[in-house]
Amino acid sequence: MIVGLLIGAGAVAGFAPSLGLGGVSTVTTGGGGTTTKTVTTTSVSGGNSLCNGGNVKIGVLTELTGSLQAQGIGTKTAVEMAVADINTWLHDGGCNLTFSAVTQDYAGSATTALAKIGELDAAGVTVVVGPLRSDAIVGIYSYIQSHHIVDISPSSTAASLSINDDYLFRTVPTDLYQGQADAREMTERGVNCAIVVHAIGTYSGGLANATATWFETQGGHVIERIPYDSNQADFSAVLSKINTDWNTALAQANCNGADHIAIYAVSFEEFGQILVQANNQYPALLNSTQPWFGSDGQSQDTVLTNSTYGALMAQIRLPSTIYNAPGNLKGDNFSARFLAQTGQGATIYQTGSYDDAWLAALSVMAAGTSDGAAVQSVLRGVAGNYYGVTGWTILGPSGDALPLFGYQIWKVVMVNGSATWVRAGTWDVSTDVVTWTSPP
Repeated sequence: MIVGLLIGAGAVAGFAPSLGLGGVSTVTTGGGGTTTKTVTTTSVSGGNSLCNGGNVKIGVLTELTGSLQAQGIGTKTAVEMAVADINTWLHDGGCNLTFSAVTQDYAGSATTALAKIGELDAAGVTVVVGPLRSDAIVGIYSYIQSHHIVDISPSSTAASLSINDDYLFRTVPTDLYQGQADAREMTERGVNCAIVVHAIGTYSGGLANATATWFETQGGHVIERIPYDSNQADFSAVLSKINTDWNTALAQANCNGADHIAIYAVSFEEFGQILVQANNQYPALLNSTQPWFGSDGQSQDTVLTNSTYGALMAQIRLPSTIYNAPGNLKGDNFSARFLAQTGQGATIYQTGSYDDAWLAALSVMAAGTSDGAAVQSVLRGVAGNYYGVTGWTILGPSGDALPLFGYQIWKVVMVNGSATWVRAGTWDVSTDVVTWTSPP
């Protein structure tokens, strides 16, 4: 449980009870009128000490409903586990400050995310873990900037959100790297032509474009990019386009036959329904020589391996990349506890959220205040000296993680009659090489 924190000279040493909790201050915020709110902030001024007592709220903006529900519920649990560990660590050291988690469900909607960040703001929250998806961050971005709310996401990867000196921090790399990994994954397996299917959105559209660009750079040919609304229930039109594109690719000499054609999908949990309808309408698409290829929007998602979708997922295998957080004893400990508590294995969404909560708390301690501007100013330095369950959380100038360890690749197989995600390989960022441990 003990966290390896090595903050530089002049910051917090041992977190002895010498930091403090300040009083209550009133601030005025604009935006469509003037609103007055009361926010409790911590401060080292006037001899007060963080460890003299008080409570700092860490917001959790996640999906308890929506197309990332399984990941979002796990994220809530992971942050709550982190807060419990943080409080035990502080109190065991004689520090009476307490952190608490305040969760809001944005249900996969950017509009709802904006409303919920406002509620967290009104409750005095200045540091938030989440949202999971880039579209939701786009929805709240202007708000967190103007209201000085620090936002730490464990999973947003849209390259368009890589902006220096803002209030957004992301403990995963951007899509520019994943696009290269996904393209290399396909070309390494002999794919000459790809049909790119993606949900409409900042993340999914950005990753689809990045992958398509890299794929063509690596000598591949993109037959078509097919966007779709992830909230729709009927994917017949999308599947009709995929089927038409498949037949088009079969007729093209540069594709070199069915063995060298693949479908690449950037989707979320709605992907299960796409497979069900594909099996009913165009079952041959699920029997392709090449697997379908996926991304981190699907990777390790347990909804996609349930009794409804699991067998179809195993049929297409869906090798899917996700940021590689190398294993360590702290990660093993957390994963074992998470499994015991939830009955589910922890994904990068959960391990990342656990570390994000620690970064939030440690940055408050290092800043000596929960004021958002002060926390924002120290967070990158804290992250660069923190070793968590995902390893080193080193962030670049834009506040995004650097892809130090490349990407893992996971696929779905049947194990004792049940569909299960298993690790299939890795992609190395320095060499652009895929190494398979279990080829799809």
